[in-house]
Amino acid sequence: MVTAYEKWKMITDGMYSGKITDKEAMDKLIRLLADNGINPRGEDHVILVKSYWVYNKEKWATKLEKPLGLGLVYKKPDGTKTQDIFIAIPTGQIEKYYSESEMIKKYPSMKGVHKSDLPIE
Repeated sequence: MVTAYEKWKMITDGMYSGKITDKEAMDKLIRLLADNGINPRGEDHVILVKSYWVYNKEKWATKLEKPLGLGLVYKKPDGTKTQDIFIAIPTGQIEKYYSESEMIKKYPSMKGVHKSDLPIE
């Protein structure tokens, strides 16, 4: 059985190799999140920026397979911005973080990225 991590990696590998577009990758990742019980914010939240990364800090720096991240920056209905972070772990599960304090307990090197002053107009 293919894990969520393996599916995530296939999607982003397809995007990086040019086989699928960034939009197609985003749509597939949103579906993958939903398939794993993680729903994106409501339609009243507008996605402003998305970012993909391979996490290579803390205990993962020397590992062959590294967690894969997705950050979504939203504009909330009140006009403020927020960011959700999803991390696919090589063991198969997907972690979600909606607050910085929750995230930095596990990943201290990411302090400041969740609710930082986002340079987005």
